[in-house]
Amino acid sequence: MKKFFFLSLCALFIFTGCGGASNGNEEDNIDTENSMADEENKIPDACTEAGFEGAVFDEEGEVCVCPGAYNFGTGDKSKKCLPVKCSAASSTPCVDLETDLIWSGKYFDKMDWLSAVNYCQNLAEGKYYDWRMPTISELRTLIQNCKSTETDGKCSITDSSHYYYSSEQDEKNLCAGCPLDSSGKYSKLGDADVFWSCSLCSDNDWLVWDVGFDYGDVRYAGKSGSHFVRCVR
Repeated sequence: MKKFFFLSLCALFIFTGCGGASNGNEEDNIDTENSMADEENKIPDACTEAGFEGAVFDEEGEVCVCPGAYNFGTGDKSKKCLPVKCSAASSTPCVDLETDLIWSGKYFDKMDWLSAVNYCQNLAEGKYYDWRMPTISELRTLIQNCKSTETDGKCSITDSSHYYYSSEQDEKNLCAGCPLDSSGKYSKLGDADVFWSCSLCSDNDWLVWDVGFDYGDVRYAGKSGSHFVRCVR
């Protein structure tokens, strides 16, 4: 009987010594490890500033990785995560990497010019609250596959020069765009409608410059007209 009791005590000692039972020190170690892990996984401000939940630095701590975001900039922790890269299939907000402009989604219905201005001023999308109506130069940066009206094209309508069409432009159709195409090929975002800008015709403040992505053209319309809008920041 004594022999059996002695053997039982040895077995209990061996079991405890191999981790069969925990002690206070082991619990403290586990708590410390968990605390360190929480600290390592803490979301950096530079990642969350753009409003993306779950953003973390990569394993090297160099690139801010945001779910569903287009990430760029290595070796600089001050870089922010940006929205997805703009394309015809991208979600919004999205960033055009050629201009660093961030674009909102297309409003689902047409509206007059003043309503479009107010819409952009009050828009809250992607946790951004500083949206505004794009200028005609900014709106033209979305034109593609139509050389004459792309940013460096022969059409002279820009933020700094946006007078009512000159006779020279009317005669040569420098801003008239390209053949009709409703597929969205003339827009980086796949649009095929007419969109407002905030740029007024310099010599007629009742007329506003806009872009028709069905022709890729730069045109003008009265403020009471009805067009679509995308906001920018």
